Amino acid sequence: NFCRDSDVRNNSIANRYREDLDHFFKNHKKMFSNIEVEKFLCAKLGDFVFQGYADAVAKDDLGNYIIIDWKTSAIYSKKDLVKNSGQLIFYAIALNQSGIPLDKIKIAFAFLKYCDITYEKERRGKLCEAHSIIERSKIGEYSGIKQIDDCFVFVELNQESIDDVKH
Repeated sequence: NFCRDSDVRNNSIANRYREDLDHFFKNHKKMFSNIEVEKFLCAKLGDFVFQGYADAVAKDDLGNYIIIDWKTSAIYSKKDLVKNSGQLIFYAIALNQSGIPLDKIKIAFAFLKYCDITYEKERRGKLCEAHSIIERSKIGEYSGIKQIDDCFVFVELNQESIDDVKH
């Protein structure tokens, strides 16, 4: 949405972005007690060894390892989630090669600019609970907000997606 010819528009985008990230840092709730940031991982794919740093790898109370890729820009559509998951899948392969069973590995994007809200919405004359993922700067546009959570979007990790990365 950046426009080289419009300082007004670009300043508006920058201000909303700053507001979104300020809200994230002021309201983020720690989800995991066991988390490693910038976790070094390497995996052998064919004749090649690849290495990289996952933004974070957390271990939940059920023994699952959650590989997190923090994103500060726009949220992905459902179609783009899978298309942009290659790096996360690579890290999952690396964890699996280190001995962690595939069924204990989860992959997720954490979209810092967005939040997942639970709010009351009127439907057919009755108040119902609703969920939406919105830009943090737009929270004031919703009434009846009951809960605000960080925006974690999990991507299914399966053999097909792993095979796609390997080839």
